[in-house]
Amino acid sequence: MVKAELMEWFSDIKNSNIDLSIIIPMYNVEEYIIETLNSMRGVRDFKVELILVDDGSTDNTLNLAKEWASKSDLDTFILSKENAGPSIARNLGLTKARGELVTFFDSDDIALSYLYTDVINIMLSHKVDFCIFRGGSFDHVTQKVHEFPDYYVWDKIMGAAEFKVLTPEQEPRLARLEPSAVVRVYRKEFITSNEIQFPENLFFEDVLFHAKCVLNAKKVALLNKTLLLYRVNREGQTTSSFGKKRQDVLQIIDLIISDYSKMKVSNDIWANLIGLLIRMNVWCSENCTYEDKSNFVKRSLSLFSKLPNDVLEIYMNKYSYNDWETRLCKAFIEKNEKVLNVSAEGGYPIFDNSYESLHFNESKVTLDSIDGKIQHLFSQQKEGWAHDRFNVLNAKLENLLSQNKELKEKLERKGSILASIKKIFKG
Repeated sequence: MVKAELMEWFSDIKNSNIDLSIIIPMYNVEEYIIETLNSMRGVRDFKVELILVDDGSTDNTLNLAKEWASKSDLDTFILSKENAGPSIARNLGLTKARGELVTFFDSDDIALSYLYTDVINIMLSHKVDFCIFRGGSFDHVTQKVHEFPDYYVWDKIMGAAEFKVLTPEQEPRLARLEPSAVVRVYRKEFITSNEIQFPENLFFEDVLFHAKCVLNAKKVALLNKTLLLYRVNREGQTTSSFGKKRQDVLQIIDLIISDYSKMKVSNDIWANLIGLLIRMNVWCSENCTYEDKSNFVKRSLSLFSKLPNDVLEIYMNKYSYNDWETRLCKAFIEKNEKVLNVSAEGGYPIFDNSYESLHFNESKVTLDSIDGKIQHLFSQQKEGWAHDRFNVLNAKLENLLSQNKELKEKLERKGSILASIKKIFKG
């Protein structure tokens, strides 16, 4: 934990009692922070405080936040510290939160914050451990808004309902919802009594926090409304960075799986949680550095082999959304390294008709595999993550080109197919 002497305090406290504490870590977001803070002004009928934790920004973020806070009618508490990552900033903010309820927000996103009023009413009326609402991704370049990647899980859980109160046992698919902490409001006592914190010095900190909350929750509310617009595809964004930190997800998965024998919840809950982890694992295997992919797959297989196969089978047979998820579960159950290596390179997991062996040929592509890849790409485009797919394919091309001068010359003559595809998507 960061030492107190590294902190600079700023406070403008107007109310002794607070209903909701909103914790916002900040790091070099001078272009976005005012828009984010302005979006917090919509809460009515309840007392809200903002806890802004500047994580060692080197631009004008802190000064802009202080200037905004001095003119705001919201209780605002600001502290700055040396850079140590969002987990430490969030954990620090939790220790300062005065509200009965707490939530987290990213300093470059936009809140439809009038909906916090609905969330607070729900939580105070129904005494739930936390409330989940929907989010959308806002592409910083194209200005387009897409549904969060868990839109189909929401549709299956909610149907046409606007609001539900459920237990994880009643609805195990709660565990499969996107793990982002910024689309949840928590009862602070629930977090502290279960000693739930964000893991320090690791990426994908929300995933472990989500797992701990779901595995300990007694009652959860779902509000079928979009409260958050999550900014994607901006320069300098943490989640857009590639490389070694993608492997942090393996440590997160290991920490979650180690709780399997301790947490007395149904295997259906675990199955949905593992379904989420498999999806994230494959995404990280696609986006880690090219030379690390093979080792990443080996480590992944070792981690998931710690679970009984019936957990994976439950998700595969009962909850898989599409053929892509089913095939990935099959690959992990069978410990099929070849299939997972194909997926890690941005390909589609291909078996033969009997699903017993890999059907993959460098020189021959089946119509089924082409259809699968196209559907997967369109799915990611709908979710606002298509640029990740192009980054994966570009990485593979760059690796091939570095090894094959003749192939490079051929591609240069014919032009880039990827450039044409990108133009189609932009249109």
